[in-house]
Amino acid sequence: MTEIVLNAEIRKTGKSASNRLRMMGKVPGIYYAPGDEPLPIAVKESELKNLIYTTEAHIVKLKLGDGKEFKCVLKEVEFDPVTDKPIHFDLYGLKAGAKITLEVPIVLVGKAPGVEKGGIIEHLLHTVEVECLSDAIPEHIEVDISNLDIGDSIHVRDLNVPGVKILENELAVVVAVVPPRGIELEAEAEAKPAEEAQPSAPSKPESE
Repeated sequence: MTEIVLNAEIRKTGKSASNRLRMMGKVPGIYYAPGDEPLPIAVKESELKNLIYTTEAHIVKLKLGDGKEFKCVLKEVEFDPVTDKPIHFDLYGLKAGAKITLEVPIVLVGKAPGVEKGGIIEHLLHTVEVECLSDAIPEHIEVDISNLDIGDSIHVRDLNVPGVKILENELAVVVAVVPPRGIELEAEAEAKPAEEAQPSAPSKPESE
């Protein structure tokens, strides 16, 4: 798994201090790990974006100004509801031999035969929560769609990653190939007249 370096500084806590950091183009965050004291930190927004906007999971090498380094993973990011900019983040420290729970991206590989027939790929699950050892974190999970025809789908239960336990609902659909919308509408339109054409019960004649 590739590493991304984050250069961080120890920050002051408090709402006003955090707001000042954001005005300076920095994002406040926290580093925590089992057995360690939580560290309030701040990094440049430009550096953090390299970690957030990616299709891979990465190990983070956190570097502090005093020379200390920590290996960790990004656990959570909070975004501003208006600007969609990152405003806070959590880093979780990795300990050798310890298990960790985190989100891992799903990457589709191969060409689905159903698409060549006009079907449409619906990628419904883009990440999955997994549990694994800290030294066995996958960058992503590949899902082969080369056998998917129109109407076929792949569920979480179909995923098999050695050394990794997937924590999502096993019935959740990861990806499916569905018919084009136009064909669905035609099928609905054809079904409607057939329903309307069904004979109704004869009406009772009026008594004289």
